[in-house]
Amino acid sequence: MTNAFHIRRAVRALRSGGVIAYPTEGVWGLGCDPFDADAVAALLQLKQREVSKGLILAAADIDQFEPFLQAISDEQREQLLRSWPGPNTWVVHHDNSLPDWVTGYKSTVALRVSAHPIV
Repeated sequence: MTNAFHIRRAVRALRSGGVIAYPTEGVWGLGCDPFDADAVAALLQLKQREVSKGLILAAADIDQFEPFLQAISDEQREQLLRSWPGPNTWVVHHDNSLPDWVTGYKSTVALRVSAHPIV
């Protein structure tokens, strides 16, 4: 089976509220649609993680995070651009458009733009 087959299967799972495993630079991650409360609840249960700890949002490109980066300075944006894509997670203040089950009820969110081609 090809990567394309697995990616299509993962997309179907995400769209139907499922949880997927995906490779990153260092370890495998578990992910879901962060805007689907039931999917996040299933993810948190699998990880045995409290909602108050928040989640890391992973993306393939910084453009996917633009809505959440409005509050950062130009200098902070340059830092992000220098370190992404790659194995770096940044905690930034968000614009309050993210659900509490993603942020852990905090004013910040953890973001990573992965260099892994599958992500």
